[in-house]
Amino acid sequence: SSGINAEWPLRPGSPGRIDVPTHTGQQFSDTDPRNARYLSGKSKEVNPNFAIKMVAEEPIEIVGSNHAWCSGGHGSLGHPKVFINLDSDITKSCGYCGMRFKAH
Repeated sequence: SSGINAEWPLRPGSPGRIDVPTHTGQQFSDTDPRNARYLSGKSKEVNPNFAIKMVAEEPIEIVGSNHAWCSGGHGSLGHPKVFINLDSDITKSCGYCGMRFKAH
C-alpha cells in the first residue's frame, strides 16, 4: 500500500475537487501529493480578503508638502517609519503597508 487514500487522485471537475486558487494563483494539480491533506473531508481555506484589494479600498491621503511619512498608523503594531518623496505629481505607496499618498 502506498499510504495514499483510495480516493486519490481526484479527477478534474469531480465532486471531491477541493483545491481553490489563492491570490497568487497557487493551485495544485489533481495528481499533486499535497492534495492528500484534504481527502478526509477537509478543504483548503483561502481568505477572500486579499491585502491588495483591501489597500485599494483605502482613500489616497493628500498631504500639503512634497514629502510624507508612514509608520503603519498602529503604534507598536505598525512598521518602521519611512519617508516618501512626493516631488512628482503621481501617487506613491508605502513599501510596507501600501498606503497611498499624493501631494496637494
